[in-house]
This record gives sequence, structure tokens and C-alpha cells, in this order.
Amino acid sequence: RVEAAAAAERKAGLWPNPTLELAMGTIPIGPKNPEFTGRDIGFNDIVNYSVALSQTFELGKRGPRIDAARWIRRARHSLLLRQIGERAAQARLAIVELFAARRRLAILERMLADAKRVRELERVRLQQGHLSGNDFDRLQVETISLAARRTRAAGQLQRAIAGCAALLAAPCTLADKATLPEPRPVDASALPSPDRRPDIVALEQARKAALARGKLARRTAIPDPTLTLGYTHDRYILSGSQRNSLMVGLALPLPIFDRGQHDSAKAIHQAAAIDAERARRAALARIQQHGLREQLRATLAALGRLERDALPRSRRVLKQSSQALARGQLSMTELLLVRRAHTGVLLSIVDARLAAHRLVNALRRTSGADATLADKSQSEAKR
Repeated sequence: RVEAAAAAERKAGLWPNPTLELAMGTIPIGPKNPEFTGRDIGFNDIVNYSVALSQTFELGKRGPRIDAARWIRRARHSLLLRQIGERAAQARLAIVELFAARRRLAILERMLADAKRVRELERVRLQQGHLSGNDFDRLQVETISLAARRTRAAGQLQRAIAGCAALLAAPCTLADKATLPEPRPVDASALPSPDRRPDIVALEQARKAALARGKLARRTAIPDPTLTLGYTHDRYILSGSQRNSLMVGLALPLPIFDRGQHDSAKAIHQAAAIDAERARRAALARIQQHGLREQLRATLAALGRLERDALPRSRRVLKQSSQALARGQLSMTELLLVRRAHTGVLLSIVDARLAAHRLVNALRRTSGADATLADKSQSEAKR
């Protein structure tokens, strides 16, 4: 589309094509007139041949037409950058989802392995009569439930891998030690202004293109002269006609009815509508950025509480509960509840990290930061 708009811009700068006209006149119909010679005249002695070349010269229209095509080409380029930014945001989100799915699976696999180890230890206690069958059944149910959750997590990981590969058109694999960077607050000054977002810039460029079309429409009131140069070779010279002659003509259209007034009004109203849409999108982007920053701040605060407060406490409680169970001071039901809560804390941390990265990604998408980087890298490549 960008290349098509560039071709339209190049075409807008061309002059109108000249017109070549070939004609043959004085073609006799019926008997020929022998008045001057007293004999019958041949066909070749009567007809005349003409050739004419006409060229229209545009007055005041070529410039506005080029401007309109140029602004349209720039708008298409801005939309291309917007699409690149959207694809970058989708790719980043797919990779983040892949990391989160792998982390969920790792947590559930570790918890399942611990549950199976405890189950085998408790089986021995059951056989020795130190554990009730009801408690062992609870442990079995918990292990089966963890195995089912692990299976679902594995399926989610495979879907994340497939979705990432389909988006990037390449295999999506993660190194064993690959980790996501810590999500951080995003300073408003670090993001581009919403007015610089490519789709909003494209609307401004479309508005300028509409104004240029309106200017072109108003220039319709200026008549474009057509200059004609012709040559005539007359074979009927018996009547005293000149055998060879030139003809020069000038034609001027009269803009009496259509002076471009309606097309100009249409373009002006289109420009006003585009400008209103541009202002609406810019205002909406500012509101969205503010809301996303507030959500990110709250999510990071919740993530900090989970990592600094809830996770150490959960680990300590789980360790003490396991020791208490071994000494017979705690029931299996209570240990299962503690372990389930610890698993929930670990998964909540994964979800909070994922939510924070999603919000950062949405902030970059709303501000057009990825598209701005694409435009900058493209400009550096050209230099």
C-alpha cells in the first residue's frame, strides 16, 4: 500500500498526455463535380489530410494534486509503522505468555513431585498403622488433583508455543535458564506523546491531504488552456485552395456551473471530521495511558507484597507444617491446606508478573513506542 501510494504520488506530478489527431476530409459522396476541368476528378484530387497535436496546460492544479498524493503516501507509511508496532506488541505478549506458561508448569511439576514423595512416605506410615486410611485418601486426591493441573499447564504451554510460532512464523523455543526481566514502573516521560502515535499522525496527514484536495477543487475555477497545432495537406486545389497549411488553436473551458465549489466543501468537511477523530484518539490514548500506569503501579505493589511478604511466610509455614506432621503434631488435612496455599502463592506471583508485563506491553502499544523505534531504525538504515 505504501508503494502504491508512492506510485500515485509520482503520477500526480505528470503533465497531461498530449493528443494526436489524424483526419481525412472532403470525402466525396456521389458524382464528382467536373466544373473546373470538364472531366471527372479522381478521389485523390479531392480529399485533404490533416494532423493535429493538442496539449492541455494545467494552471494551479499540479501543486495541490502532488501535495495531496504526498500526504496520502506519508499517511500510508505511518499506518505501516503502526502495524509494525502492533506486530511487535503481539510478539512480545506471545513470548511473555510462553515464559509464564513454562513457569506455571515448572511450579506444578515440582509440587506434584513433592506430593508423590510425601505420598510414598505416608504409604509406609499407613502400612505401619500410624496413618488413617482417610488421611491417606486425602493425600491421594490431592496428588491426582495436582497431576490434572499439571496436565492442563502442559497443554497451555503447548498452546503458547504454537501461538508464538504461528505469530512469528518461526519455532519458539526458550533456553533452560532464560528468564523475563523484572517488570518495572513506566515513567510517563519515557513514553512518546500520544500525538506522535503513527495512526494519530496518519490522521493528521490524511487531514492535510483532504485540505490539499479542497485546494485542488477550488482551482477548478481556473480554466486550463488547450493549445492545438495542426497541419493540413489539401489535394483539392482546383478551386484555388492552399495545398499545405498550418492551424493554431486555443481552447478554454468555461467554469460557469461547476467551479469546484462542492468538491471543495466536501474536502473541508472531510478534513474537519478527520481532525475530530484525531483529537478523540489522542485524548483516549492519554486516558488509557493514565489508567494503565495506575493499574501497573497497583499490580507491581501487589507483586512486591507477594514476593517480599507472602512467599517467605508461605515457605516457612510449609516447612514447619511438614516437620509438625512428621512429629505427629499436625494432621494431613492441615498440611494439604498449607501446601495448596503455598502453590496458590507461587502461581499468583506468576500471574502478577504476567499481568505487569501485559500492562507494560499495553502502555507501549498505546503510546506507539514500538512503531517509533521502527521508524527510527528505518531512518538510520537509510542514512
